[in-house]
Amino acid sequence: MLLLSLLLAQAATVPQDAPPPPEVQEEIRVMAERLGGSTIDVRRRDGVFLCDVEVSTGDEALDNVRCDALRYCMMQVDPQIQALADLDLPRRELNARINELAQSVGPCSEDYEDAVLTRMAWERAQS
Repeated sequence: MLLLSLLLAQAATVPQDAPPPPEVQEEIRVMAERLGGSTIDVRRRDGVFLCDVEVSTGDEALDNVRCDALRYCMMQVDPQIQALADLDLPRRELNARINELAQSVGPCSEDYEDAVLTRMAWERAQS
């Protein structure tokens, strides 16, 4: 959670009082389009979250943003998932409860990505 707070604080240093200039808007559009076509899976192995890039954006920095977002957000629900796994629940119920927790990963990763991509767009447009 601290990492997301830091990222959001960093994004807050980007001018917010007016719409971004056209070159920043275009950079955001291009990055979002590239991310939309990517596929990255996150798996837990020996207590560590690993990313598998199945379909890359073609931009390693963007792939890393998506990977970092998913890993961060999975870490937020992991203790609850592990606690559920320790319960003696029927398989269907266990899967349903894990899926409920997993639903929070999408909005979390979107917030994370938005903060980082906004910052990246400003940096890339200025370079």
